Amino acid sequence: MEVTIVKEGGFCLGVRLALEKARRALKGSGKAYALSPLVHNEEVVARLEEEGLEISKLEDIPPESPFPLVLSAHGHPASLEGEIRKRGLSFVDASCPFVLSNEKAIEKDSREHDIVYVGHEGHEEATAAVSFARGRAFLFDPRKKEEVPDGLVAPAIYVQTTLSGEEVEKALRLIREKYPDALFRKGRCRATEERQEAVKRLGDEYDLIVIVGSSTSSNARALLSTSRLFNPKALSLLALNAAAFPLEAAIGRKKAALIGAASTDDREIEEIAHLLKTL
Repeated sequence: MEVTIVKEGGFCLGVRLALEKARRALKGSGKAYALSPLVHNEEVVARLEEEGLEISKLEDIPPESPFPLVLSAHGHPASLEGEIRKRGLSFVDASCPFVLSNEKAIEKDSREHDIVYVGHEGHEEATAAVSFARGRAFLFDPRKKEEVPDGLVAPAIYVQTTLSGEEVEKALRLIREKYPDALFRKGRCRATEERQEAVKRLGDEYDLIVIVGSSTSSNARALLSTSRLFNPKALSLLALNAAAFPLEAAIGRKKAALIGAASTDDREIEEIAHLLKTL
């Protein structure tokens, strides 16, 4: 099988920086804690755990522990850092710079505006972002059928960085039906946009498109939905690694394109590419 690896895929800047910070913390102390997976990729997280990163609840970390706590790339609630300090723990903030920028802007904006945050309910980035809005935020989940509330004051719109373009367009349309003058502040990050645009450009020459990433990753799922929408003649699927790849899906396929999600290591992409080239 002929295989093309899309150059826009693989670790984004935010993930790369988060992993560098985590490994620096591990190198300095030999062990570190995390409250949740630093990134949404089981392979990457497993390697960090082998290096000494332990995922634990905050209350289970011994007070005054000498080992630092590394906070997720997806951001964290506004109150968390104070809770960590109360326990006498040190921490490393591995939040994506774009996520941090959104949080600071939301905190400032919420002094004068109600915030409409377009994101997936329960996602760490969305939960964290809404917490910075001084209680003046409404979470709009584009996957659900929900009404935009009445009475919002000069609403300002922010978007989870990993959504698909179609989710964002749907949300903006519904929000502006009720609030035509709503201010659009910040949308998807550049890495998300670049990957989705690259998938849209693949065209009809490929009969198999593989998104290499985890089903827990919002940006991986967005890539999959984008590919299925814009490349209907191809089989688009999501696979974490070569071991999890459904070989029966490749039967009869002649040309494949692979693109890694934002938290996917190049080694997983290369392993799947090697597997498909042998077919």
